[in-house]
Amino acid sequence: MPQPMKGTGTKIVIEWMPDKKSPVPLYQQIVDYISSKIAAGDYTSGTKLPSQRDMAMQFGVNRSTIVTAMEELMSYGLIESHSAHGTCVADMLWSPNHRSQPPNWSHYVKQGVASANPIMIQRLNHYEASPDVIQFSTDQLSFDVFPGKLLENVMMKAASQQPDLSYLQPQGLPELRKILAQRLARHRSIHVPESCILLTTGQVQTMGLIHSCLLKPGSSIFTEKYSWLYSHPLHTNRMKVRPVPMDDEGLCYWQIHLDPETDTSPLVYTMPNYHNPTTLTMSLNRRRQLLGFCQNRQLPIIENDIYGNLWLGELPPPTLKSMDTSGTVLYVSALNKELYPAFGMAYLVAPESVVERLADMKRQTSDMHSFYSQWMLVRMLDDHTFDDYLAYVRNRLVERRDRMLDLLKRYFTDLATWTVPQGGYFIWLEFDDDIPMDQLFEKALLNNILISPGTLFSAEKNNCLRLSFSYAPEKDMERGLKTLAQLTEDLKKHI
Repeated sequence: MPQPMKGTGTKIVIEWMPDKKSPVPLYQQIVDYISSKIAAGDYTSGTKLPSQRDMAMQFGVNRSTIVTAMEELMSYGLIESHSAHGTCVADMLWSPNHRSQPPNWSHYVKQGVASANPIMIQRLNHYEASPDVIQFSTDQLSFDVFPGKLLENVMMKAASQQPDLSYLQPQGLPELRKILAQRLARHRSIHVPESCILLTTGQVQTMGLIHSCLLKPGSSIFTEKYSWLYSHPLHTNRMKVRPVPMDDEGLCYWQIHLDPETDTSPLVYTMPNYHNPTTLTMSLNRRRQLLGFCQNRQLPIIENDIYGNLWLGELPPPTLKSMDTSGTVLYVSALNKELYPAFGMAYLVAPESVVERLADMKRQTSDMHSFYSQWMLVRMLDDHTFDDYLAYVRNRLVERRDRMLDLLKRYFTDLATWTVPQGGYFIWLEFDDDIPMDQLFEKALLNNILISPGTLFSAEKNNCLRLSFSYAPEKDMERGLKTLAQLTEDLKKHI
């Protein structure tokens, strides 16, 4: 398990485990660790500790061990208990050494304008870097999928044609935008000049630029009931996210009710192809109806198509952007989903005025895009290399999807139902019973399994899981799902 223990302003996220093989008592290890964090100024006056129950679960110890540790810390005067606020780091101003104490960084952290990620998101981000954890949460390819020889050849080709290494245009490398425009026309029937394409480091930056430059505070964004947006407060701190019901054909657009007094600068955010997290694909008829509904109301659409190349059977229906005749749709896609996040490559198709505004903001906030990532992609996209690679990746993903579906049938038939995705990386699973998802997350993590509960993708409580079949080694997939089923059975007994 990774070792750090993080603070987020007024709360602490425990990501350190005591050594149960050490001769030092468990409670003393906990006392020493928390004491050292307080002494270092990582947790200043007022920082709130998790509840004793939560600490016991996260440390993997009995609650009595936590009680002993808390009593010890309290006897040192390092923590104090408040009936209204729980247990917090004590006010240290009485200490004769208070003049040497660090600044109250928690005060500065709390007053920042950016929202912190939810605690579960922070823990997911942390443990996704751990090689010891079975990853059912991450949205990237397994290392054994990417053919190393291909990357080596592309790097050699890119190095042999060294271009100008000066600063790039904020819109991105012109050669890459030109090739993307050609591929969009050929594969997506989207016909735009390269001046209407903006390159970014990923969909997070793309959406951040859109929200910073195009939305007023309080703007309404209508999106599916389950959506990737809910897991990213950076995107939502300037707007009101308005959930819209879904059915088997996709977004139920007729449930969008606009209030001219409260819905300022509204827009629709949707993922028609292999929706994250539900994996549904919007029907062609629903796409046409949604586009017509929005065009009649001058309601902009953000179409997220980052998994559009990862179809696992038939090609998906035409994109909304390809049917758009009035400039209603902003089209978001990426190349790092088919490759690796380290390539840091996504793009936006939008009117030139929008591209120029977002490019200006991009230059203000990030001085330099990854030049070599863009130049390598030029070399990869310039011939059939990328298309051959995509065919290989799709075949591997079909194998992995089918393997996980077989395992779910074996271990979860009496526990849940799930989707059969036609593209992307995920399977969407819904438990038959009311399972406490936060407890399942913690118990899974204690067993070195990382999952993404459906509560991360919704404003409402649910009993769903988004399971990734793209990353975990196939030898670990069965062990992880079998353990997860056992943990679920254990939780059912206490419902």
